Amino acid sequence: MGRSRLSRVRDVLLAWCLCSVSFAAAEITEDRVLLLVNDASSSGHYAATLYRQYHPGVPEDHVVYLTGLGAVTSSADEIITRGDFETYIAQPIRQYLLDHDLVDQVRVIVTTPGMPYRIADTTYPLVVYPHGSDATTVINHLNAVDAASVESELAVLWQIDPALDPNCRAPLAARIVNPYHGYVSQVSDFDGDRDVLARRETFHFAVAPTDYTRVYEGQVFSAYRASGGRQFSAADIYLVARLDGPRTATVPPDVFVGRMLDMAARVSNPGYSRFHGYDPFRTGVIIDDKATGTVSDSNKWHNAGSSIGQDTLPQDYLTFAAYPTPPNVLSNGFYHDDFRYAFRSLVGLQDLPDPNGGLVVGLMALGRIGGPVVYDPENNLIGSSLDPDYGIGALCSFGVHQGDPSVTPTYLLDGGPGGTPLIKPVYGAIFNSTESFNAVTFFSDAVIPTWAQQALIWQWFYIGGSGALGHVFEPMADSVADNDLLLFNYFRDADADRIGDMTFVEAAYSAIPYLSWATVVVGDPLMRIHRVDGAGPGWWEPSHCGVGYPEGVASATALLLVLGFARRRSL
Repeated sequence: MGRSRLSRVRDVLLAWCLCSVSFAAAEITEDRVLLLVNDASSSGHYAATLYRQYHPGVPEDHVVYLTGLGAVTSSADEIITRGDFETYIAQPIRQYLLDHDLVDQVRVIVTTPGMPYRIADTTYPLVVYPHGSDATTVINHLNAVDAASVESELAVLWQIDPALDPNCRAPLAARIVNPYHGYVSQVSDFDGDRDVLARRETFHFAVAPTDYTRVYEGQVFSAYRASGGRQFSAADIYLVARLDGPRTATVPPDVFVGRMLDMAARVSNPGYSRFHGYDPFRTGVIIDDKATGTVSDSNKWHNAGSSIGQDTLPQDYLTFAAYPTPPNVLSNGFYHDDFRYAFRSLVGLQDLPDPNGGLVVGLMALGRIGGPVVYDPENNLIGSSLDPDYGIGALCSFGVHQGDPSVTPTYLLDGGPGGTPLIKPVYGAIFNSTESFNAVTFFSDAVIPTWAQQALIWQWFYIGGSGALGHVFEPMADSVADNDLLLFNYFRDADADRIGDMTFVEAAYSAIPYLSWATVVVGDPLMRIHRVDGAGPGWWEPSHCGVGYPEGVASATALLLVLGFARRRSL
């Protein structure tokens, strides 16, 4: 780096340090969380008890114990039929919410280990089966598939209620546009007139998709209606996350769930005895943008959602003030590479990075939690030889679709030097990959067919990650969570109070294009990063937990040295 660039970096770091103005932020409070437990699962009971220890504001009567569900002892048990989902999960929850007057009070639903999370398709058994999903079946029957993740279906719990009038009821087949997708407003902004039961009677899901005079939902989703035609708003849905981790038939995920909650508390809760926070001077974000075929570079519809077009800047993204109900817009079809957009949004640039150029490193702009951002458009996976004293707060990648044949499905576990983990996630680190089968099972001993082998999000939690988004069956490219919205909202600190403006679950759902579909969000939904300068990266290691760096260890000069991201050219 030249002297002028050194000066600019020091100026930015100084500006970060001077950001001390604090504004109140409307966060999701613990009393708006509902926990779901399979009463037959000891792991589910453990997770619910532990969650209320970390979040004591969750009332005792906000834990629902579901009966009739079998034990989950194999990957086949992770799948539930559509009928059983309605009988043993959806309807009991609706009744519980009604009986306890919680329909509008609850904002976030948390599922726990021991609950199934993949809903099999009613007609096409190849859409969801243990260890896989057939992409061709999904593609050929996109508008008829009624498979979904349990979590994604619970988000529209009341809109798919069979007691509704057929004209108002959201169809089980195909996808439902997520009304929160594309927003940078906190979900609580929509709660002023929240009345889920009354509002659901006003929807017109049965309007023909060719009728452009009226708003419709849930019918045929062509590219031209990729994220338009929405009527119901974020006030009408629940944000749903799962607590889970790697397991086998004999070893439950309890240790990993406990670690997940502990790490979330270390970055989220200043009152926690082991609070550490997020240090932007020792933590970065990796955006690994490269793919084979038409997964991204040749697919102009990939995440071209909401009213976000080719030239839209973050300050023009959807807000509650401008759009209390999502606009009924047609996607303009302009190319939206959410990897490049994510880099631009985080560093505050006007121009997008060159997808055919080299590695670019920038610093997060003011109004973000901070730290360096690495954009890598090359085939190989970055992170294999990062500075060992440097942590990673987020990784988004194409994984096995990266374009490098040496990238193996186990790259998270052994893609680093000498077969070590690819990166070292810090407390609060999140992961999103454009891989179709990355949440087909949490069983680490599952034998997955060669053609379906991709990174699995349980591996992210195994190496110390705190949150992840995955797919329980083939999602289709335009359904993959938008990295731009995910990272921008998770690291955004517009009010300069040194706390992320959104919880993890809000950032995740702002990035998910469709509900009643394939996505599952895993991690503590209330995780919300707090910036603490000089604390060090803060990561979990097998031999010890929470060892940070001395106060003030990172200076502008030290940060610049760390920015020399040593990279391996092949794995």
